[in-house]
Amino acid sequence: MKIKKHKRKVLKNIVFKCCPIMKMFFPSVTHLQYIRCDKQVIIVQTKIIKNSIIYSILAIFLVTYAVPQPVMYAAEQTSQKTEKVKQNPAKIKRNLKELAINIMNIDAYATTIKNEPNPPLTNIKSVPNELKSDIQRNFTNAKWNANQWSNSLKPSMNTFLDRIVDFNDAYQKIQSKLLSVLKEENKQKIKSEIEYLNDIILVQKRNADMLVNKLIQFRNNITKDTQRFQNNTNQLEVHAITSSTADIPLLKRKINYYNNVIDDTDYRIAAGSVACATLVGCIWGGFEIDSAKREKRDAEYQIRKLKAKIQGIEKDIATITNVQNKLSNMVHKVDKAIDSLQNLTNYWHLLSSKYDNLLNDVDILSANELNLLREDLQIASASWEQIKQFAKSLSQALK
Repeated sequence: MKIKKHKRKVLKNIVFKCCPIMKMFFPSVTHLQYIRCDKQVIIVQTKIIKNSIIYSILAIFLVTYAVPQPVMYAAEQTSQKTEKVKQNPAKIKRNLKELAINIMNIDAYATTIKNEPNPPLTNIKSVPNELKSDIQRNFTNAKWNANQWSNSLKPSMNTFLDRIVDFNDAYQKIQSKLLSVLKEENKQKIKSEIEYLNDIILVQKRNADMLVNKLIQFRNNITKDTQRFQNNTNQLEVHAITSSTADIPLLKRKINYYNNVIDDTDYRIAAGSVACATLVGCIWGGFEIDSAKREKRDAEYQIRKLKAKIQGIEKDIATITNVQNKLSNMVHKVDKAIDSLQNLTNYWHLLSSKYDNLLNDVDILSANELNLLREDLQIASASWEQIKQFAKSLSQALK
């Protein structure tokens, strides 16, 4: 196929639109030629000067470093000083949601443990009285810890959520005053309002820290309960060897399996409840709750059925194993609640640090930076209002 050459045409607009600075250094780069081959147009670069490579590097260098360093540094400092009060509502709400779900899960376990009857053990002659007393004592301790959750820790968790609602109300009042004094550029009043706000943040942080410590102590207590029950079942199994023909390991595996099903359904019920309480996916939440409740009822029925088929020491082992499984799952939920609460505690610490740094920078903020700070405060105000409504909905769901 014969290729016909056509006249040359300089395609400056194509290159210059992409990078106008190229026009200053090497117009020859845009010296291109059209070649028509049937209905296709092939653009071929006909001349690339060797020095163009050097010019390209020079152009990139000049573009990169054309802005004076003091100007770039000033821009960076302005950004750092005026972006200190922005929130991350999505992250905060995610931690609040996980905290609420785990509170519901722990509450479900605490209720079950409180209502679990103690194993009688009275008619089993092969079990020493000392072991019987130890088992009864361990059940008493486990129920005491479950009551401790219901009577003290759970109300404290609700109070924590209520304090977030209260913080927002206080924040909105202070923010309104801050906007006013920022407009006046009264730096002394600005510092006074920031100090007051930081004091409120520090109170929130201290309350969260205390709650984390309480949860850690509670987790340690129920972990000890779990270990004690594990030791009790091990001792009972030794005595069961001589007085029982049942497959104890198989019995324990079945109970463990059904407790894992219950653990999963409890999470789904709590997640569905949170979804409905916060109006996020309530239709899904309703279906999930109904489905999970059916599965939970079936798993609980299967455990009762297993215990109904056995007598004596096997039944006592089944009862203790059941409580031990629930306590173990409860420990896991408390761990997750601690993680969520610790993340929120870290957030209060970070927020306090940011306002503390802002307080130190007030005297050197320019009029433009004060204006940017006003904009950031307005954004933060809207974020806290979202967080307040979310925390309020969760608190209502937990009561």
